[in-house]
Amino acid sequence: MDDQIREKLLRVKNEIAHYERKIGTLESEIADLQRELDGFRQRYDRLVRPAMQRLEAVAEAIEELRKERHLRSHMQHARPLESQWTPPPDYVPVEVQFYRTWIEPKQNPAYFDPPPPPRMAHIPHNEQPKASLKKLYRSLARRYHPDLAPDEDERAYRNRVMALINDAYEEEDLDALMTLAEKEGRIIPDTPLAVLHLRKLETARDDLAWRHARLQGKYDDLLHSELMRLKIDTALAQSKGRDLLKEMAERLKEQYEDYMVRLDMLRRPTDD
Repeated sequence: MDDQIREKLLRVKNEIAHYERKIGTLESEIADLQRELDGFRQRYDRLVRPAMQRLEAVAEAIEELRKERHLRSHMQHARPLESQWTPPPDYVPVEVQFYRTWIEPKQNPAYFDPPPPPRMAHIPHNEQPKASLKKLYRSLARRYHPDLAPDEDERAYRNRVMALINDAYEEEDLDALMTLAEKEGRIIPDTPLAVLHLRKLETARDDLAWRHARLQGKYDDLLHSELMRLKIDTALAQSKGRDLLKEMAERLKEQYEDYMVRLDMLRRPTDD
Protein backbone atom coordinates (compact mmCIF):
# COMPACT_ATOMS: atom_id res chain seq x y z
CA MET A 1 0.00 0.00 0.00
CA ASP A 2 1.56 3.30 -1.04
CA ASP A 3 1.80 6.27 1.31
CA GLN A 4 -0.81 8.33 -0.56
CA ILE A 5 -3.49 5.63 -0.21
CA ARG A 6 -2.53 5.11 3.42
CA GLU A 7 -2.93 8.82 4.15
CA LYS A 8 -6.32 8.91 2.42
CA LEU A 9 -7.50 5.89 4.38
CA LEU A 10 -6.45 7.51 7.65
CA ARG A 11 -8.16 10.80 6.74
CA VAL A 12 -11.43 9.12 5.75
CA LYS A 13 -11.41 6.99 8.92
CA ASN A 14 -10.96 10.16 10.99
CA GLU A 15 -13.83 11.82 9.12
CA ILE A 16 -16.05 8.80 9.80
CA ALA A 17 -15.21 8.93 13.50
CA HIS A 18 -15.92 12.69 13.51
CA TYR A 19 -19.37 12.25 11.92
CA GLU A 20 -20.22 9.38 14.25
CA ARG A 21 -19.45 11.59 17.27
CA LYS A 22 -21.44 14.50 15.85
CA ILE A 23 -24.39 12.25 15.03
CA GLY A 24 -24.40 10.78 18.54
CA THR A 25 -24.38 14.27 20.06
CA LEU A 26 -27.14 15.52 17.75
CA GLU A 27 -29.38 12.52 18.42
CA SER A 28 -29.05 13.12 22.17
CA GLU A 29 -29.74 16.86 21.82
CA ILE A 30 -32.75 16.26 19.56
CA ALA A 31 -34.20 13.78 22.05
CA ASP A 32 -33.77 16.34 24.88
CA LEU A 33 -35.36 19.14 22.83
CA GLN A 34 -38.26 16.91 21.84
CA ARG A 35 -38.92 15.96 25.47
CA GLU A 36 -38.85 19.63 26.50
CA LEU A 37 -41.24 20.67 23.76
CA ASP A 38 -43.59 17.73 24.37
CA GLY A 39 -43.88 18.69 28.05
CA PHE A 40 -44.50 22.34 27.19
CA ARG A 41 -47.01 21.41 24.47
CA GLN A 42 -49.05 19.42 26.97
CA ARG A 43 -49.44 22.47 29.23
CA TYR A 44 -50.17 24.70 26.23
CA ASP A 45 -52.83 22.29 24.99
CA ARG A 46 -54.41 22.21 28.43
CA LEU A 47 -54.48 25.97 29.09
CA VAL A 48 -54.46 27.83 25.77
CA ARG A 49 -55.63 25.62 22.94
CA PRO A 50 -59.25 25.10 24.16
CA ALA A 51 -59.73 28.88 24.57
CA MET A 52 -58.25 29.48 21.12
CA GLN A 53 -60.50 26.87 19.51
CA ARG A 54 -63.59 28.43 21.10
CA LEU A 55 -62.54 31.87 19.89
CA GLU A 56 -61.89 30.60 16.35
CA ALA A 57 -65.31 28.93 16.24
CA VAL A 58 -67.08 32.16 17.25
CA ALA A 59 -64.99 34.19 14.79
CA GLU A 60 -66.02 31.85 11.97
CA ALA A 61 -69.68 32.14 12.98
CA ILE A 62 -69.42 35.95 12.96
CA GLU A 63 -67.81 35.93 9.52
CA GLU A 64 -70.50 33.64 8.13
CA LEU A 65 -73.28 35.87 9.47
CA ARG A 66 -71.61 38.97 8.01
CA LYS A 67 -71.37 37.32 4.61
CA GLU A 68 -74.98 36.23 4.83
CA ARG A 69 -76.17 39.77 5.64
CA HIS A 70 -74.01 41.20 2.87
CA LEU A 71 -75.50 38.82 0.32
CA ARG A 72 -79.06 39.47 1.46
CA SER A 73 -78.63 43.23 1.14
CA HIS A 74 -77.32 42.93 -2.40
CA MET A 75 -79.78 40.31 -3.56
CA GLN A 76 -82.67 42.69 -2.92
CA HIS A 77 -81.55 44.88 -5.84
CA ALA A 78 -79.39 42.79 -8.13
CA ARG A 79 -78.40 39.23 -8.74
CA PRO A 80 -74.88 38.64 -7.47
CA LEU A 81 -72.27 38.27 -10.18
CA GLU A 82 -71.17 34.72 -10.75
CA SER A 83 -67.55 33.85 -11.25
CA GLN A 84 -66.54 33.48 -14.87
CA TRP A 85 -63.77 30.98 -14.01
CA THR A 86 -64.43 27.36 -13.20
CA PRO A 87 -61.48 25.42 -11.78
CA PRO A 88 -60.50 22.28 -13.72
CA PRO A 89 -61.12 18.87 -12.10
CA ASP A 90 -57.45 18.47 -11.13
CA TYR A 91 -57.05 22.02 -9.76
CA VAL A 92 -55.13 22.23 -6.48
CA PRO A 93 -55.16 25.57 -4.60
CA VAL A 94 -51.79 27.24 -4.06
CA GLU A 95 -52.16 26.95 -0.28
CA VAL A 96 -52.64 23.21 -0.54
CA GLN A 97 -49.66 22.89 -2.88
CA PHE A 98 -47.48 24.80 -0.42
CA TYR A 99 -48.64 22.65 2.49
CA ARG A 100 -48.01 19.39 0.64
CA THR A 101 -44.56 20.48 -0.53
CA TRP A 102 -43.12 22.24 2.52
CA ILE A 103 -45.16 21.42 5.62
CA GLU A 104 -46.58 17.93 5.31
CA PRO A 105 -43.24 16.14 4.65
CA LYS A 106 -41.71 17.61 7.81
CA GLN A 107 -44.60 16.26 9.88
CA ASN A 108 -43.72 12.75 8.78
CA PRO A 109 -41.08 11.20 11.09
CA ALA A 110 -39.57 9.47 8.06
CA TYR A 111 -38.60 12.90 6.69
CA PHE A 112 -35.59 12.95 8.99
CA ASP A 113 -34.78 9.25 8.87
CA PRO A 114 -31.52 8.38 7.13
CA PRO A 115 -31.53 5.84 4.31
CA PRO A 116 -30.78 2.21 5.11
CA PRO A 117 -27.04 1.60 5.52
CA PRO A 118 -25.16 -0.19 2.76
CA ARG A 119 -25.09 -3.97 2.89
CA MET A 120 -22.34 -5.03 5.26
CA ALA A 121 -20.72 -8.40 5.85
CA HIS A 122 -21.93 -9.68 9.19
CA ILE A 123 -19.15 -10.28 11.70
CA PRO A 124 -20.24 -11.04 15.29
CA HIS A 125 -18.71 -8.61 17.80
CA ASN A 126 -17.42 -11.38 20.03
CA GLU A 127 -15.80 -13.37 17.20
CA GLN A 128 -12.01 -13.61 17.08
CA PRO A 129 -10.31 -11.91 14.09
CA LYS A 130 -8.78 -15.17 12.78
CA ALA A 131 -12.16 -16.90 12.91
CA SER A 132 -13.74 -13.99 11.04
CA LEU A 133 -10.91 -14.09 8.51
CA LYS A 134 -11.47 -17.79 7.80
CA LYS A 135 -15.24 -17.41 7.61
CA LEU A 136 -15.00 -14.54 5.11
CA TYR A 137 -12.36 -16.35 3.07
CA ARG A 138 -14.48 -19.50 2.77
CA SER A 139 -17.58 -17.46 1.86
CA LEU A 140 -15.70 -15.59 -0.87
CA ALA A 141 -14.04 -18.75 -2.15
CA ARG A 142 -17.44 -20.40 -2.56
CA ARG A 143 -18.74 -17.33 -4.40
CA TYR A 144 -15.78 -16.90 -6.78
CA HIS A 145 -14.32 -20.39 -7.11
CA PRO A 146 -13.14 -20.89 -10.73
CA ASP A 147 -14.59 -24.43 -10.88
CA LEU A 148 -18.09 -22.87 -10.73
CA ALA A 149 -17.51 -20.76 -13.83
CA PRO A 150 -19.92 -21.44 -16.75
CA ASP A 151 -17.31 -20.57 -19.42
CA GLU A 152 -13.62 -19.79 -19.93
CA ASP A 153 -14.03 -16.01 -19.75
CA GLU A 154 -15.78 -16.32 -16.40
CA ARG A 155 -13.10 -18.79 -15.23
CA ALA A 156 -10.36 -16.29 -16.08
CA TYR A 157 -12.23 -13.55 -14.22
CA ARG A 158 -12.72 -15.75 -11.16
CA ASN A 159 -9.04 -16.75 -11.14
CA ARG A 160 -8.01 -13.10 -10.96
CA VAL A 161 -10.55 -12.35 -8.21
CA MET A 162 -9.40 -15.42 -6.25
CA ALA A 163 -5.84 -14.12 -6.50
CA LEU A 164 -7.02 -10.95 -4.73
CA ILE A 165 -8.84 -13.00 -2.11
CA ASN A 166 -5.83 -15.24 -1.50
CA ASP A 167 -3.49 -12.23 -1.16
CA ALA A 168 -5.78 -10.61 1.40
CA TYR A 169 -6.08 -13.88 3.33
CA GLU A 170 -2.33 -14.46 3.39
CA GLU A 171 -1.80 -10.93 4.69
CA GLU A 172 -4.62 -11.45 7.23
CA ASP A 173 -6.26 -8.29 5.90
CA LEU A 174 -9.78 -8.57 7.32
CA ASP A 175 -10.77 -5.11 6.04
CA ALA A 176 -9.85 -6.09 2.49
CA LEU A 177 -11.87 -9.33 2.67
CA MET A 178 -14.85 -7.44 4.08
CA THR A 179 -14.56 -4.93 1.25
CA LEU A 180 -14.66 -7.74 -1.30
CA ALA A 181 -17.61 -9.39 0.49
CA GLU A 182 -19.60 -6.15 0.52
CA LYS A 183 -18.80 -5.16 -3.07
CA GLU A 184 -21.96 -5.05 -5.16
CA GLY A 185 -21.65 -5.98 -8.80
CA ARG A 186 -18.53 -7.33 -10.45
CA ILE A 187 -15.14 -6.80 -8.86
CA ILE A 188 -12.46 -5.22 -11.02
CA PRO A 189 -9.49 -7.55 -10.36
CA ASP A 190 -6.92 -4.95 -11.47
CA THR A 191 -8.07 -2.51 -8.76
CA PRO A 192 -5.82 -2.72 -5.67
CA LEU A 193 -7.55 -3.92 -2.52
CA ALA A 194 -6.55 -0.72 -0.71
CA VAL A 195 -8.40 1.33 -3.32
CA LEU A 196 -11.50 -0.85 -2.97
CA HIS A 197 -11.35 -0.43 0.79
CA LEU A 198 -10.92 3.34 0.42
CA ARG A 199 -13.99 3.54 -1.83
CA LYS A 200 -16.04 1.61 0.69
CA LEU A 201 -14.96 3.93 3.49
CA GLU A 202 -15.71 7.00 1.37
CA THR A 203 -19.22 5.70 0.73
CA ALA A 204 -19.73 5.13 4.47
CA ARG A 205 -18.41 8.64 5.19
CA ASP A 206 -20.76 10.20 2.62
CA ASP A 207 -23.73 8.35 4.11
CA LEU A 208 -22.80 9.62 7.57
CA ALA A 209 -22.39 13.17 6.24
CA TRP A 210 -25.88 13.02 4.71
CA ARG A 211 -27.35 11.65 7.93
CA HIS A 212 -25.60 14.36 9.94
CA ALA A 213 -27.02 17.06 7.66
CA ARG A 214 -30.57 15.72 8.05
CA LEU A 215 -30.24 15.52 11.83
CA GLN A 216 -28.82 19.05 11.94
CA GLY A 217 -31.83 20.22 9.95
CA LYS A 218 -34.19 18.55 12.39
CA TYR A 219 -32.36 20.08 15.35
CA ASP A 220 -32.52 23.57 13.80
CA ASP A 221 -36.23 23.19 13.02
CA LEU A 222 -36.97 22.25 16.62
CA LEU A 223 -34.73 24.96 18.06
CA HIS A 224 -36.28 27.75 15.95
CA SER A 225 -39.88 26.52 15.95
CA GLU A 226 -42.76 28.74 17.05
CA LEU A 227 -43.38 26.44 19.99
CA MET A 228 -39.77 26.83 21.17
CA ARG A 229 -40.02 30.63 20.90
CA LEU A 230 -43.17 30.54 23.00
CA LYS A 231 -41.49 28.27 25.51
CA ILE A 232 -38.58 30.69 25.84
CA ASP A 233 -40.95 33.65 26.25
CA THR A 234 -42.83 31.70 28.91
CA ALA A 235 -39.60 30.99 30.79
CA LEU A 236 -38.59 34.66 30.67
CA ALA A 237 -42.02 35.70 31.96
CA GLN A 238 -41.81 33.12 34.72
CA SER A 239 -38.50 34.63 35.88
CA LYS A 240 -40.49 37.86 36.46
CA GLY A 241 -43.24 36.08 38.37
CA ARG A 242 -45.71 35.85 35.48
CA ASP A 243 -47.48 32.86 33.97
CA LEU A 244 -47.57 33.68 30.27
CA LEU A 245 -49.78 30.75 29.25
CA LYS A 246 -52.42 31.63 31.83
CA GLU A 247 -52.29 35.26 30.68
CA MET A 248 -52.81 34.13 27.09
CA ALA A 249 -55.75 31.98 28.13
CA GLU A 250 -57.31 34.90 30.02
CA ARG A 251 -56.94 37.25 27.03
CA LEU A 252 -58.50 34.66 24.76
CA LYS A 253 -61.36 34.28 27.21
CA GLU A 254 -61.96 38.04 27.19
CA GLN A 255 -61.88 38.08 23.38
CA TYR A 256 -64.29 35.16 23.33
CA GLU A 257 -66.79 37.02 25.53
CA ASP A 258 -66.48 40.13 23.34
CA TYR A 259 -67.02 38.04 20.20
CA MET A 260 -70.07 36.40 21.76
CA VAL A 261 -71.61 39.84 22.27
CA ARG A 262 -70.98 40.65 18.60
CA LEU A 263 -72.44 37.33 17.54
CA ASP A 264 -75.60 37.93 19.55
CA MET A 265 -75.99 41.34 17.90
CA LEU A 266 -75.62 39.83 14.44
CA ARG A 267 -78.19 37.17 15.23
CA ARG A 268 -80.83 39.76 16.07
CA PRO A 269 -83.31 40.29 13.25
CA THR A 270 -82.86 43.47 11.26
CA ASP A 271 -85.45 45.59 9.49
CA ASP A 272 -85.26 44.97 5.76
